[in-house]
Amino acid sequence: MNLHTLCGVLFSDAGNMEQSLPTPDDQATKLLDRATSQFAHAASTCYSSYANASDRAKALALLSDGGASLAEATARLRTAAP
Repeated sequence: MNLHTLCGVLFSDAGNMEQSLPTPDDQATKLLDRATSQFAHAASTCYSSYANASDRAKALALLSDGGASLAEATARLRTAAP
């Protein structure tokens, strides 16, 4: 799979995740919104980074931030569930 395809799929998935918001829990919604924004920014940076190693590193950092935000949101949803 080439880099453009991978980045495009990530961008699409971030958009699909955004469409699932809001959740019944405001804090979880804010955390998930932050994660989707980070994933979308990572995908956009990734898509244009094919010739620039520095931009690929930025995309990976944004992806890592998105993963951390998603983990935080997941933990919030687990504790907020009845």
